[in-house]
Amino acid sequence: MGKRYQRNRETYVVGSNAVAYKQSVNHQEIAPVAPVETRQRKKKVASINPACTFILASVIIAVSIVCVFMLKAQFSVVDTSKQIMTLKNELNEIRRTNANITAEINETMNLNEIKRIAMDEYGMVYPKGVDVIDIEPEPTSYTVQYSSIELPKDEKVTFGNMLAFITRGW
Repeated sequence: MGKRYQRNRETYVVGSNAVAYKQSVNHQEIAPVAPVETRQRKKKVASINPACTFILASVIIAVSIVCVFMLKAQFSVVDTSKQIMTLKNELNEIRRTNANITAEINETMNLNEIKRIAMDEYGMVYPKGVDVIDIEPEPTSYTVQYSSIELPKDEKVTFGNMLAFITRGW
């Protein structure tokens, strides 16, 4: 670029294609001006408070740490849910196996054979009327009453009773 001259906020660059005009004032040569953005950026950088920078950096680090912990917790939840699904499948398989074994036992169990072995080999007999004693269980209660509770008297509903009820509570 050519030299710049300035007069009353008007700038003329020597060597441009613009038509030259006559100036009656002495020209002063000025140094090339940095772009406005660079000056503003330098002012902003110079005006940043170190304490604010430290606080901002510590907040960013704290948020990052919290995010890491949240991600670990999320992965833990996902892993636990996978384990739960595996254990549920295993439980269903065990239940099916148990049902199959119970069915096999029920098929192979012959009650008449069990009765014959019990009566012939072990000498068991059906009980007679005098051998059976009936016992009546005592009625049980899950609550214990330490004293008798008096029933409230029938009172007439008046405005004073309602006001007292409201002020004393339920």
